[in-house]
Amino acid sequence: KKYGIPGDRYALFAMIRGDASDGLPGIKGIGEKGASEIANNFASLNEVIDAVANGDSKLKDAHRRKISESIEYANIMEKLVMCATNVRMPSFQSHISKFQPNKELIDNLISKYGLQTSMARMKDALGY
Repeated sequence: KKYGIPGDRYALFAMIRGDASDGLPGIKGIGEKGASEIANNFASLNEVIDAVANGDSKLKDAHRRKISESIEYANIMEKLVMCATNVRMPSFQSHISKFQPNKELIDNLISKYGLQTSMARMKDALGY
């Protein structure tokens, strides 16, 4: 509702506009308004890329140009951002027992892999 787009197109909107909290730079020169417009006209980034290639009139010339300039980004973002739906999951027990997080291990992972933002969220969830 906030961006005036269908909920199932928020990922497309974020890929185009960018989302610093998720490390998405977005398409340079296309902001919230342009990303909303594109997300209302197309269902996926692949559709947007096809529209660029085919000169689709639902895509403004300025947006087409900016997407063309960022085509390498556009070509990989959908695969990186969208959730995998074809991964087989092993069976598991859904009961989670209380445990004490290994704070040293967590801090080492943060330092080694530069995972400050996502690990900060995990630490908050664990009450650490």
